[in-house]
Amino acid sequence: MPAGEVLDYVEDLTQQLVAALSGSSVDTDAAYQVGGRLVTAGFTGTESLARTFDVLGNALPAAAGDTAADPPCARIIELLAALASGYTWALRSQVVAEEREVSRALSLAWQDLERNLRTSEARFREVFDASPVGIAISEPGGRIIQTNRSLDDILGSSRSEMVGRELTELFSPGDRPIAEEHHRSLVTGTDPRLRVRVALRRVDGETVWVYLDGVVLRDAEQAPRQVVTMVEDITNMQLLEQRLKHQTLHDLQ
Repeated sequence: MPAGEVLDYVEDLTQQLVAALSGSSVDTDAAYQVGGRLVTAGFTGTESLARTFDVLGNALPAAAGDTAADPPCARIIELLAALASGYTWALRSQVVAEEREVSRALSLAWQDLERNLRTSEARFREVFDASPVGIAISEPGGRIIQTNRSLDDILGSSRSEMVGRELTELFSPGDRPIAEEHHRSLVTGTDPRLRVRVALRRVDGETVWVYLDGVVLRDAEQAPRQVVTMVEDITNMQLLEQRLKHQTLHDLQ
């Protein structure tokens, strides 16, 4: 969008939020829709939701008024919670759709590999590198043999740092036994798919919260050949949940 259209778009959303806050009760449906429209318009940067909350948290008390049955603080928290819910649901739906497309493309690429190795490798590399979701490809034993740019960004690493390491090394020492058990269940076929929310360690020592989605690629004899682990960064959503819980516990007292 040109700058002028961005301002008009944001002004329209702001007016909807003020209207949602001005009735006898908070219009949470309208706030939920505003959150979804932020995602639809592409306001999905790492700081987008945090800055939105900063601005609204400072500006909305004047719009909440003092005549409502509920305290202004409670009404604002209810409005922002609905906005956050709509935002995270829309963002999650967008990422899931991208993950499904990536999974489909990866599956097709690996099948084509046996028929036309050179063409399939070029296709896989394009999908692999362009994926917005972090991807690690590892051997059945757990040794990483390939990562994409998105995963390197999530972990703050370079590809040379990740290749050759064990996948479970990304977990904290306390979580490694559980991670190893999940990996064994996936490779042996006990669990057809791994889907967990967990904290991983970045190269700089910081913690990043992610969703892990792992699948096993098998050969014609159904023996495990490689494990594809997709990594979705949900640190912002995790921090948002913690912030909302903190505000709810402290502001309503």
